[in-house]
Amino acid sequence: MTRSTHIPASIVAVVAAAAILIGGVGIAHAIEGEQLTPADAYNFNYVHDYAYYQAGVIGFDGESRGYYCIEQDKGSNHQAGAANPMADSINARRASVLISTYQNHLVEGDPTQAALAVIIHDFFDTSEGVGGWQECRKKLKKQHPEVFDRVEELLAEADALTPAKLTTSLAYDKGARNGTVSVSIVNIHGTPVAGIPYSLAFTGPAAFADGAKTYHGVSGDDAAVIPWMATGDGDVRVEGAATVPSVDVITSTQRLVRVGGGQAAAFDTLRFETKQTFAPTIRTVTTPRILDAGSPVTDAVTVDVAGDDNVWPQGEALTVDGWYFDGLTTDMLGLRIERRDDDTADTVVERVAEEFGREPAATATLTFDTPGVEQTAVARTADGGEYTTPSSGGFGTWLWAARRGRQRGAMGDYLERDIVTDVIDGQETNVTRGVVDVSSRVHKHTVHVGATIADTIRVSGFPDDHGTWTGDELDGVGADKRHAQVTVWWAGGDARGDDAAYRPEGDAQPYEGAHHRIIGTWDYPAVNGEFTVGGGAQDAHGDAVQITADEPGWYVFVWSFDGDDRVAAAASSYEDALERVHVTEEPDVPPQQTDTKRTETPRAPEPTGAVPAPLAKTGISAALPFTLSCIICAAAAIIAIRLRRAAMHPEDMYDNGATAV
Repeated sequence: MTRSTHIPASIVAVVAAAAILIGGVGIAHAIEGEQLTPADAYNFNYVHDYAYYQAGVIGFDGESRGYYCIEQDKGSNHQAGAANPMADSINARRASVLISTYQNHLVEGDPTQAALAVIIHDFFDTSEGVGGWQECRKKLKKQHPEVFDRVEELLAEADALTPAKLTTSLAYDKGARNGTVSVSIVNIHGTPVAGIPYSLAFTGPAAFADGAKTYHGVSGDDAAVIPWMATGDGDVRVEGAATVPSVDVITSTQRLVRVGGGQAAAFDTLRFETKQTFAPTIRTVTTPRILDAGSPVTDAVTVDVAGDDNVWPQGEALTVDGWYFDGLTTDMLGLRIERRDDDTADTVVERVAEEFGREPAATATLTFDTPGVEQTAVARTADGGEYTTPSSGGFGTWLWAARRGRQRGAMGDYLERDIVTDVIDGQETNVTRGVVDVSSRVHKHTVHVGATIADTIRVSGFPDDHGTWTGDELDGVGADKRHAQVTVWWAGGDARGDDAAYRPEGDAQPYEGAHHRIIGTWDYPAVNGEFTVGGGAQDAHGDAVQITADEPGWYVFVWSFDGDDRVAAAASSYEDALERVHVTEEPDVPPQQTDTKRTETPRAPEPTGAVPAPLAKTGISAALPFTLSCIICAAAAIIAIRLRRAAMHPEDMYDNGATAV
């Protein structure tokens, strides 16, 4: 800002309304002590503390460079003194970008030069007091608000055009022998800034594609990608710098700034080791960790490079093979089968199979052409079909290897030796939940009210050590549930004789209600074997269990296991006829009646006529055929009743060891 002389207070209002725009730009050689050509015609006048001020460019030197004030409380004699670069900062860069863009934008009445002056004062002016920048800024904003509208526009332009972040990154294409250096020069929004010169230099056994150790470039609309190649093994450094916009500070009666010649801003140094051999890593995570019987087995496999000295060979693909072992027991999970120095992948697989006592159940093969990419492997049988987990359950684990002899192209030459994963690795191990089989038979299928009922249950399919697994040895596989449950249900009607409508149906247990009620639920060990429920036999807690049929209806025994990470949930069927008892009332027997009154049997009248002669002994009496007929009819009736009852209640045919036919 240019400060003028004080004026009487009586004429301040008139002066504030007038615009005195004079001056021009002369061209002369820029030398120390040069008198600047004023640019008053392109500035905005305002009044503060009874003095005239100008907001805009102070003047121009012989090279047409504009000069701007950064000390508001001092006047200017328009003479340029010594120039020194200002320390690099984002505001120094922004100021340089704006001055470079608009210092020759000279239009009378246009607020651009005044807005530039405001921005430069905001960035660098520290003057205080009545004549300081902040007080003057308030007056200027009040008298020329349009200048500050232009300030916001110019700041947005500066943010887009100013390099704020300079980064380099390294990538490898072929071993540690070839790769690229990427140069990114962006603004505060992360958008590339074009036109910024930069240079890079290698120290160590590496060079750029043309064989030179240095590279010079100019940023464009995208990040620059510069190829390089290794020239040997060892430590390599990539260093570089970009030439960012700068401003010079000019000594005068008040400090001034102008566009500088640019300053070097260094990139972060990149450092890595070149190496001819290639040692990839194989990472796998089997998912899901818990499988049901009959499920396919998959493994998430990632081949990567560990460390700066392992770089993927350009244009080469790596083949990795996997072997899946199933049916493993808990005592095998603690095995750690170490690779010996002279082991190939095949010898490791053979030794693992020997330790497990079983050959691989399935295999898989994947091919990777870039590092860090995850692929999903699907276990397959020897004939190429999809492998599925067995109903017997058990743990399963993967072993993966990259074998030199299995590689195509030059990849085998880059492998120092076969790469083999550890066994057993918890991340590569899963578990298949075994399938439990349960059968049972009640001791009697039909009893009367008040009888004791019981059931014998047989269970198979649990692991032999079920109930002892705590889950500590393998993350993601929880502890065993130690108990299964046996629930006894009652189902029946409200009135005597209407139980048939509630005969148990369906595999699932019902909901409790008026016609379905739980008599009791007891815990039993979740293990293989045979046990009795009821009849005084003990449950899992050592308590004797007695079950009494207290009312007519159906009594159903249901064994169930909620399932855990090693065994699938299972339950016996609610409608299984072998697991239910039909309870009926004791039949009523009418008492035998005796007539205490003696009844005289009337005598038949004496025959009055001739008595007929008796039949001969060879004659046939009618009493015998009649008696036989009665016996046959009674037998037929009994058989018919028996068959009808069997059709209605098939379980009654199994009582007392009877066999249904």
